[in-house]
Amino acid sequence: MFHHKLVVGGLVAGLSLLMVFTLANGAENEKNALDPHALIELLKEKNIISDQEAEKLILRNSGGQAQAVTPVITNADRYLEEITDHVVRNIEEDVGRKIKNEIKDELAREIKVEAYTSSVPGWAKRLKIAGDIRLRYQADYLADSNADFLSPSEPTTPLNSTHDRHRFRYRSRLGVTGKINNQVTTEIRLATGNESDPVSTNDTLGDYSNKDSLTLDRAYLKWDLVPETNLWTGDWHFQGGRMPNPFMATDLVWDGDLHFEGLATTAMIPVTLTSKTYINLGTFPLQEVELTQKDKWLFAGQVGYSYEKLSFFTFTLGVGYYDYHNIEGKMNTAGNTLNDYTAPPFQQKGNAIFDINPLPGNDNVKIALAMDYDELDIISSLDISLFEPVHIILTGNYVKNLAYDHEEILARTGLSVPEEIEGYQFVFTAGHLKMRELGDWKTTFTYKYLEADAVLDAFTDSDFHLGGTNAKGWSIGLDVGLAPNFWFSGKWLTSDEIAGPQFSVDTLQVNLNARF
Repeated sequence: MFHHKLVVGGLVAGLSLLMVFTLANGAENEKNALDPHALIELLKEKNIISDQEAEKLILRNSGGQAQAVTPVITNADRYLEEITDHVVRNIEEDVGRKIKNEIKDELAREIKVEAYTSSVPGWAKRLKIAGDIRLRYQADYLADSNADFLSPSEPTTPLNSTHDRHRFRYRSRLGVTGKINNQVTTEIRLATGNESDPVSTNDTLGDYSNKDSLTLDRAYLKWDLVPETNLWTGDWHFQGGRMPNPFMATDLVWDGDLHFEGLATTAMIPVTLTSKTYINLGTFPLQEVELTQKDKWLFAGQVGYSYEKLSFFTFTLGVGYYDYHNIEGKMNTAGNTLNDYTAPPFQQKGNAIFDINPLPGNDNVKIALAMDYDELDIISSLDISLFEPVHIILTGNYVKNLAYDHEEILARTGLSVPEEIEGYQFVFTAGHLKMRELGDWKTTFTYKYLEADAVLDAFTDSDFHLGGTNAKGWSIGLDVGLAPNFWFSGKWLTSDEIAGPQFSVDTLQVNLNARF
């Protein structure tokens, strides 16, 4: 198109010069002259100009009126051919030089890149390094009227329930992703935290400047069984090791820092161009016990459906079932500790528990879970992308523990445990999905209601209600981009107990975040 416009422009200029030349020669060559209308018709016949361009030329050279003119042109065919060839030749030379220079520059860039990458070992080209750091100030405000509690994880230690707490904390993570081949990848990531808390990677400052520890946060292999092709746009892969959460989830059931250890597979199958179904399955060992066959396991499955209307919204629905095995406590016999393994190695608070040591006054208290947990998890999300890059996301989550059996619990523990086995959560999010640039923003409002035995308290959100279940309340958060990959985030959480003695807490979190 640009080439054509230059040709027409050159011909217009040439036609104007031709008119001046013919006016100067007068009528003495009238018999060899050519009417401009004929010249324009010739241009049209040669497909040099369109009908519309011809009309514009007539109007331009007739003072704005489409009528015959008196000037004459001598040897018009020869002159037109010469001036056309001249204009086209100049344009072709200019375009040719431009293309030549662009190709030269592109080749130079490719040569530089090749020269650089050729010196890098092949294994290094297949590695990707990423990391992040978060600095946090956290204030926990506890009501003076709160009841006294003992920590489930350390049953002889009082749980702080009345003293406000102010902490400076940080989280740091560094990971390497390696591409083994076109179908196999691996990721290894280090993070702050400790080996006794699976739901937090925070480290609290104020330990007399002692060195902090790093843990192996991720270490897994991922195998894509069917590579993506023009005929297959779905996804089917296996993962094994210590991996990120493979399920569609919210922190109602799973804390955001929790990782899964075991094997998992995901199959995403396109149904139409705008919809797909998916299946997630996983087998995860929770605790291997040497002297018994009663190892603790989690068997999990989830099915889902997603529908996307391009540039408008995406709707996703997932139904999951999380089946725990051998996690409930078992009473010891007098003077015997063989069943101590049934006590969980980590708890937050909220679940129904009992002491598995039968002798009263025993200093070796062992706290275990009063019931089994088989969780039905239903989650849906509507992501409205009409205002891209700003999104509006509505998320709902419902969970119920289907393993509750009052008679079975009574026989196991001697306690009458109430049926508090449901939970739900609603989340409203508006803003950018990820903080990348200055001015990016996101705000979130959440309402949560989680009864005592709806989920295993060990793995639910560790921030709301200072972790655990038997809590209701809300939170509001704000993220603001301060620079590329550097942003502020803040959150206010307020919660109360649902049943039992009072435990009310408000939490303020103020963060500075950076990633690379």
